[in-house]
Amino acid sequence: YLDLRTPDLDRRIANELLARMRDDGTWSIWFEGPADLSTSIEAYVACRLAGVDPGPRALAYIRREGGIPKSRLFTKCFMALLGQWPWQRLVPIPPELVLLPPSSPFSIYNFACWARQTFVALSVAQSLRPVRPSDVDLRAIGARPGKTRPPQRPNALRRRAQAVAERWVRDRQEADGSWGGIQPPWVWGIIALAALGHGLDDPTLGKAV
Repeated sequence: YLDLRTPDLDRRIANELLARMRDDGTWSIWFEGPADLSTSIEAYVACRLAGVDPGPRALAYIRREGGIPKSRLFTKCFMALLGQWPWQRLVPIPPELVLLPPSSPFSIYNFACWARQTFVALSVAQSLRPVRPSDVDLRAIGARPGKTRPPQRPNALRRRAQAVAERWVRDRQEADGSWGGIQPPWVWGIIALAALGHGLDDPTLGKAV
């Protein structure tokens, strides 16, 4: 999505993923853990994007477990970025939530630090529905390519919420460029800023990448 791929990076990522594959052709969340559908989908798709076929057992497991429609939210979001799943078929997280004060009956501050840092950024991406289409055919695992509908023209409240959410994300970047030091808020902080039209010359985005 960020146009950072190189042939060498693709090769090394594919080699790493294949080395982590379980004997039954699946992937787990932790070492020697049980097969996990969403992790297996993400690894399978990454290998396919790198030009490597993970094999029939991986495909059979993903199809048997229901494919992309049965995967977790983050997996569907990654597929939506690739144009393989409709953004509108995700559980909506409106960016307007960032406008609610901590004293309101519901606030982002009801959630743990990593959780709110993740879904504030994710809400921005959802509201913009960015797509970087891939030419890999993933329909065998339940993909629905080309089905994302453009977002509605934002009204004044939506534009304000997006601007506040952007400032909120920027203000919470750590000194090392991450958000919270863990993967979900870091990834979606980067994607949110890129979806807003900022390039790698942006100080916050460049530091994160």
